[in-house]
Amino acid sequence: MDDLEDEPDQVLFQMNRRDPRVFDAYRSNVATGEIQLVAENPGNVRRWVTDWSGRIRDAAASDGVSMSLLYRETETTPWRTVATHDFRERLTPPLHF
Repeated sequence: MDDLEDEPDQVLFQMNRRDPRVFDAYRSNVATGEIQLVAENPGNVRRWVTDWSGRIRDAAASDGVSMSLLYRETETTPWRTVATHDFRERLTPPLHF
Protein backbone atom coordinates (compact mmCIF):
# COMPACT_ATOMS: atom_id res chain seq x y z
CA MET A 1 0.00 0.00 0.00
CA ASP A 2 2.75 2.44 0.95
CA ASP A 3 6.52 2.05 1.04
CA LEU A 4 6.85 4.83 3.67
CA GLU A 5 9.83 6.58 2.05
CA ASP A 6 10.62 8.54 5.23
CA GLU A 7 10.85 5.31 7.24
CA PRO A 8 13.14 2.99 5.24
CA ASP A 9 12.62 0.00 7.55
CA GLN A 10 8.77 0.26 7.51
CA VAL A 11 6.10 -0.62 4.94
CA LEU A 12 2.27 -0.67 4.94
CA PHE A 13 0.50 -3.59 3.30
CA GLN A 14 -2.86 -5.40 3.19
CA MET A 15 -3.35 -8.94 4.43
CA ASN A 16 -6.30 -11.17 5.29
CA ARG A 17 -4.64 -12.70 8.36
CA ARG A 18 -7.42 -11.90 10.85
CA ASP A 19 -10.33 -12.83 8.58
CA PRO A 20 -9.80 -14.60 5.21
CA ARG A 21 -12.74 -12.67 3.71
CA VAL A 22 -11.32 -9.13 4.17
CA PHE A 23 -7.99 -7.34 3.98
CA ASP A 24 -6.83 -5.32 6.99
CA ALA A 25 -3.95 -2.82 6.86
CA TYR A 26 -0.68 -3.68 8.58
CA ARG A 27 2.62 -1.95 9.25
CA SER A 28 5.74 -4.09 9.00
CA ASN A 29 9.31 -3.59 10.06
CA VAL A 30 11.16 -5.15 7.13
CA ALA A 31 14.35 -5.57 9.18
CA THR A 32 12.74 -7.56 12.01
CA GLY A 33 9.64 -8.97 10.31
CA GLU A 34 7.43 -7.57 13.09
CA ILE A 35 3.92 -6.64 11.92
CA GLN A 36 1.24 -4.51 13.57
CA LEU A 37 -2.44 -4.12 12.66
CA VAL A 38 -3.12 -0.44 11.88
CA ALA A 39 -6.63 -0.53 10.34
CA GLU A 40 -9.22 -3.25 10.76
CA ASN A 41 -11.54 -3.77 7.82
CA PRO A 42 -15.19 -3.67 8.96
CA GLY A 43 -16.02 -5.95 6.04
CA ASN A 44 -16.72 -3.54 3.21
CA VAL A 45 -13.37 -1.79 2.54
CA ARG A 46 -11.84 -2.69 -0.82
CA ARG A 47 -8.89 -0.27 -0.77
CA TRP A 48 -7.01 1.80 1.81
CA VAL A 49 -5.31 5.13 0.97
CA THR A 50 -2.57 6.80 2.99
CA ASP A 51 -1.54 10.41 3.37
CA TRP A 52 2.05 11.61 2.88
CA SER A 53 2.87 10.63 6.48
CA GLY A 54 1.73 7.04 5.96
CA ARG A 55 -1.52 7.40 7.93
CA ILE A 56 -4.62 5.71 6.50
CA ARG A 57 -7.08 8.50 5.76
CA ASP A 58 -9.24 7.33 2.80
CA ALA A 59 -10.93 4.05 2.02
CA ALA A 60 -13.01 2.73 -0.87
CA ALA A 61 -15.92 0.64 0.42
CA SER A 62 -18.63 -1.41 -1.27
CA ASP A 63 -21.89 -3.04 -0.24
CA GLY A 64 -21.97 -5.09 -3.44
CA VAL A 65 -24.11 -2.56 -5.32
CA SER A 66 -22.80 0.87 -4.35
CA MET A 67 -19.26 2.14 -3.85
CA SER A 68 -18.41 4.79 -1.28
CA LEU A 69 -15.38 6.95 -0.61
CA LEU A 70 -14.71 7.19 3.12
CA TYR A 71 -12.54 9.84 4.77
CA ARG A 72 -11.25 10.56 8.25
CA GLU A 73 -9.34 13.57 9.50
CA THR A 74 -7.03 11.53 11.76
CA GLU A 75 -6.49 7.86 12.53
CA THR A 76 -8.62 8.20 15.67
CA THR A 77 -11.62 10.05 14.21
CA PRO A 78 -14.57 8.08 12.80
CA TRP A 79 -14.91 7.45 9.07
CA ARG A 80 -17.41 9.58 7.18
CA THR A 81 -18.79 8.97 3.71
CA VAL A 82 -17.91 11.76 1.27
CA ALA A 83 -19.24 10.23 -1.97
CA THR A 84 -21.39 7.26 -3.00
CA HIS A 85 -22.33 5.92 -6.43
CA ASP A 86 -23.95 2.79 -7.84
CA PHE A 87 -22.32 0.05 -9.91
CA ARG A 88 -22.95 1.89 -13.21
CA GLU A 89 -20.56 4.69 -12.24
CA ARG A 90 -16.89 4.53 -11.33
CA LEU A 91 -15.25 6.10 -8.28
CA THR A 92 -11.50 5.82 -7.83
CA PRO A 93 -9.97 7.15 -4.63
CA PRO A 94 -6.75 9.13 -4.93
CA LEU A 95 -3.53 7.14 -4.68
CA HIS A 96 -2.12 9.54 -2.08
CA PHE A 97 -2.98 12.85 -0.46
